[in-house]
Amino acid sequence: MRYGVIDIGTSSLKAYIYDEALRGTPIERVRSRYVAEGSYIEQDPRYIWGFIEHCAKRFSNLGVRRMGIATYRASIISWDRRGEPLTNIITWLDPRGREIYSGFRYRVYSKLPLIGKIIRPETPVLKILWLLKNNPEIHDKVGKGEAFIGTLSSYIAYRLSRKYINDLSNEALTGLIHPKTLKRIGILYTLLDIPDNVGAEIIDNIDEIGSLGGVDVNALIADQQASIIGSSCINPGCVKITCGTGIFIDAPTDRFIIPSKGMIPIVVYKIKQHILYGVETFMPNGGNVVDWLVDVGLLDDPGNLDEYIAKARSPVYFIPSLGEMTSPVRRGSSSGLIYGLSRNTSRFDIVRGVIEGLAHMVCYSVRSIARYIGAVKTVRIDGGLSNSVEYIKILSTSCGTAIERVRGGDATSRGVAILLSLYDGLVKLNDIGGLADVDLKIHPGDREILVDRDKLMRVLGWKL
Repeated sequence: MRYGVIDIGTSSLKAYIYDEALRGTPIERVRSRYVAEGSYIEQDPRYIWGFIEHCAKRFSNLGVRRMGIATYRASIISWDRRGEPLTNIITWLDPRGREIYSGFRYRVYSKLPLIGKIIRPETPVLKILWLLKNNPEIHDKVGKGEAFIGTLSSYIAYRLSRKYINDLSNEALTGLIHPKTLKRIGILYTLLDIPDNVGAEIIDNIDEIGSLGGVDVNALIADQQASIIGSSCINPGCVKITCGTGIFIDAPTDRFIIPSKGMIPIVVYKIKQHILYGVETFMPNGGNVVDWLVDVGLLDDPGNLDEYIAKARSPVYFIPSLGEMTSPVRRGSSSGLIYGLSRNTSRFDIVRGVIEGLAHMVCYSVRSIARYIGAVKTVRIDGGLSNSVEYIKILSTSCGTAIERVRGGDATSRGVAILLSLYDGLVKLNDIGGLADVDLKIHPGDREILVDRDKLMRVLGWKL
């Protein structure tokens, strides 16, 4: 049995074929297509759907008969009954939620118990509210049942099935549903004046979702949750770090927890009666900061990151924020900071300062998560930045713990493949924790830290 996997990421769209031994082969990769709308950050849903159709055809031609899809999360789109998009995808990076949040009424709501945990600038429900307020025609059509609003995953599921459905890992992040009771939060609909029919029907992460080009689609999941599964990081004490466009730090929990201080509760998966919960914190700035280094001429190519880090000699303090910071301290609109420059400072010092700044922020987040999961026993990393061995060494020393890299640096697609294996009965839920496939393990002290992390915090006046 071979499986097709499609990974709809923020920066790129990828496709793989996996065999029964969970060995993956990449077959397609294209850059995501953004649509410029001033400061808004949108993507073209037709382009994404076209990629999915293309990959399904390739899978079919290669003899693949089952596939699964992982999508980026917390992004909103509206479409009609034919499945035709009425809007572009308002991505999770888009600032429109902050426009709503800035209103006095919603700032008051944000102080309420429970509701205050939902009404935050980055929560998709505020993007939904923005769409309804600024598009009266869509508001009217949604109210009449002539159109739908949902996440990218629910849009894809609708195109596959003609049903308004969504997997729980994605739907729980909208803010419209309680992850524990799985019931709609009625008071939120009332307070925000959201039509009652907004919100997809919940399905499991493995299900008979639909078919495309002769290939059955039997898995749908949010990308970070797929990465948790692909990292085999489902046991207590395991922390998963994905370093992509942003940096996501996740850990499974033994029960549903509402965390504080910039963290959110997540549903890792729902498979029949089994629901695995977790906690997550994320930094909007990660790989995009490395892209910035290239854009301004400080780094010639991301592939040379390790060479630059090794040549650095002097500490440079860098706060990796290019517009917003959510962890370890929430700052709605914060700019980056470079501190400690001298006449002898080189581009290598600045590049390393950026990487050490990222590492320190990630490790503060890991320590914050530890308050909810107890002792951190295992840390696994994936994503584009995990290709930098020097970054992992700095991260390991800063965190004071060993770090394992998922083979190939891509746990998301592997997580989808594991779900498809579960669907076929080739593996069991209890097996996932033992399926880890790592190609590198770094221990603290393999690379010294030039930047004093306590001084870094004092520079900012932060108390963590």
